Amino acid sequence: MDVVHLELRPGRTLPLGATTDDDWIVEAAAAKAFRAAADSLPGVRAGSCRIAPLNPAAGPRQRVRGPVAVRIEIMIDMSDNLQEAAEHVRQRLLVTAQRALGMEVGSVDVAVVDVLDDGSSEGRSRWR
Repeated sequence: MDVVHLELRPGRTLPLGATTDDDWIVEAAAAKAFRAAADSLPGVRAGSCRIAPLNPAAGPRQRVRGPVAVRIEIMIDMSDNLQEAAEHVRQRLLVTAQRALGMEVGSVDVAVVDVLDDGSSEGRSRWR
């Protein structure tokens, strides 16, 4: 069974719901939901997404209740304003955490790691 668990690599277990609930989700499933939320925005492609408890004493295999920190890397269309796009992604992830997952998020770090040039941009921001 240890080999199977290593192969699945679901990541740490993260809390869902109120502090009294006993609902948990694995990091891989939550990250998939966050990446899908970011990808749903026009001109945005999600990359790596990491989620960890804000409590610095929490180990990777510990079940710790409380807010989590989300870090997602994105690529955006080159015609978009980087700050506006990152803020839209941040807001979309907060809404996803609350409405779709029921997860308490303490911080969202959005890193723009690349710019996309697919030739279809018209030179104006889609966030205005």
